[in-house]
Amino acid sequence: MVRTTPDEILTGGTVLTMDSKTPFVTAIALAGGRILAVGTDAEIKALAGAGTKHTQLHGRHIMPGLIESHTHALWGACRDLFDVYTGYSASLSELLQATGKRAANLPAGSTVHGGAP
Repeated sequence: MVRTTPDEILTGGTVLTMDSKTPFVTAIALAGGRILAVGTDAEIKALAGAGTKHTQLHGRHIMPGLIESHTHALWGACRDLFDVYTGYSASLSELLQATGKRAANLPAGSTVHGGAP
């Protein structure tokens, strides 16, 4: 069943559509967690029903989500938070110093992780 009445409309902003013919609109309608329609404030308001939530954007910007299916960002965060990483050009002395510094901040018996990206 295709919904024609949005659960929520957002108006009064700038919506990046990723459509080269109409790259920006001012409003968006959502139904069932999906985009139902984009258009002008008037076009989107006309779709609203009695139960539709209306959010005023006050000029704010909406753009498509940047969804990454693999985990470079997670890997980088874990590397910086939990691992010893000195980069490719580090000397043995720099690696040993970084490892010692990490180990000094861990409870006794902990494992120190590290390596190249």
